[in-house]
Amino acid sequence: MSIERIVTRLLFLLIISLSIFNLFCVNNVLVIDVDLSSNDNNNNNKHTKNGSFKQNTYSSNISSDSSKEVDNPVTYGTAGVVWLLSYPNSGTSFTMNMIQSDSNKTVATNYAKEVKYKPRLSLDVSSRSPPFILNNTLELPTKFILTKTHCGGYCNFCSTSSVEYRMATRYFTLFCAMGNNGKKYENMSQVKKSIHLLRDPINNIVSNFHLAIKSKKYPHLNFTNDKDGFREYCQFHNTHFYDRNSKAFKLGGNQDDTLLQDGRIEELKNDIPCYNQFYKYITWHNNANSMIKDLNIPTQNIWYEDYEIKYQETKAKIFQFMELDMVGDFRPFESGKHYSDYFTVNEK
Repeated sequence: MSIERIVTRLLFLLIISLSIFNLFCVNNVLVIDVDLSSNDNNNNNKHTKNGSFKQNTYSSNISSDSSKEVDNPVTYGTAGVVWLLSYPNSGTSFTMNMIQSDSNKTVATNYAKEVKYKPRLSLDVSSRSPPFILNNTLELPTKFILTKTHCGGYCNFCSTSSVEYRMATRYFTLFCAMGNNGKKYENMSQVKKSIHLLRDPINNIVSNFHLAIKSKKYPHLNFTNDKDGFREYCQFHNTHFYDRNSKAFKLGGNQDDTLLQDGRIEELKNDIPCYNQFYKYITWHNNANSMIKDLNIPTQNIWYEDYEIKYQETKAKIFQFMELDMVGDFRPFESGKHYSDYFTVNEK
């Protein structure tokens, strides 16, 4: 293993260790193993620094192009957070845009880099921590606000032996409550529900490949953005990460994964393009299901393909779960592409 790779791994482990330390050792402790379905009114009360209560109030002098980020001086509402749990490229953006446009209420995100105005407004009291209000020109919902999170364990160019893919559910939950800047929720009790968004795994994984190529995030990997490029990309994954993937499966990241033990990794390598990407996809959704069970919060499962088959019905189902009023039907469904032809019959 190269010195560069060893240093990278040590840095990643250091970041995880510091995050866990901050998680349990600060004054506002983030409690993971707790029933968040409680309707305790104390959890819904938010206060400003001087102790006064404000609900659904907005600052009219916020400048979108302010270059200096300052603490949010007021509370921006008492809406409970509904996590949109989604593996990247599974219909997240469409779902967020649909809810925002058809309710005329803002949604939220864990990721500060997605907020285009400054100072960023957090749902938490006088805080720079996630979740952040995505659109400061719209009102907040009065009951629940949809909040984007990809949690952890979805890296495209990582081996399955990476710590990220062998994390326990409690660490997966930590990443669900964390932004891209490493800051975590200061108040986990605001998480009241979740929507678990799923997409056909073939379409999801091929879409992630297309996004990686378009983003030019990995310029040293010169794959064409088509079926042939995808096959080459999978061959790269199957060979480049083979030793580390094989070691991970033999260790048994999940002791129930007997199919992936006893040397059967070779069958996957030969028979399934991007087999480790499928394993990551499965592990991510298994962790999401385990976390939902542990948190004991109401959850709605939504398949992205349902938008295509029964769009209005699926949308109405989400609005009802979110307890939102549909004020318009402004967002037409933009069908995602299907990539079944990227795999042979035997591979599928």
